Amino acid sequence: MECKPAKMRLELWEFNGVRVLDDAYNANADSVLAALQTLMDLPCKGRRVALLGDMAELGKHSEAAHEEIGRRAAELGVAQLFTVGKMASAVARGARGAGLNRVLEFADLETAASAAKSFLKPGDLLLLKASRAARLERVGELLRKGESAN
Repeated sequence: MECKPAKMRLELWEFNGVRVLDDAYNANADSVLAALQTLMDLPCKGRRVALLGDMAELGKHSEAAHEEIGRRAAELGVAQLFTVGKMASAVARGARGAGLNRVLEFADLETAASAAKSFLKPGDLLLLKASRAARLERVGELLRKGESAN
């Protein structure tokens, strides 16, 4: 019997030879750190890439929590980080401060999805992670759209 995760909760799918670890349903600092660790633990022929959106409802700790996930992405060895949303600059600041220079910040999902799609190559592994309010599932839809038929 196969156990399938709920939609957008650590769901693994593929497009154009890129595997996507889709955990766009919910996010807090602990769950993002766990998802980043999963990204690093999964077998991968290419690069490990993360596209992180906003974590909602963190109150006054929001800025620090977003910087922390950027820092951890860098420390874990993510090859490329895409950040999207209101807190994108905080995530990027944390990552750059920990030595990851391959970081791109985006205000909107469509631009982030387009940039990720043109960056990714077969064999890469992409993590999508954000709070439900960030609507990051749109990125998954945009990545799947226009997928080549081969």
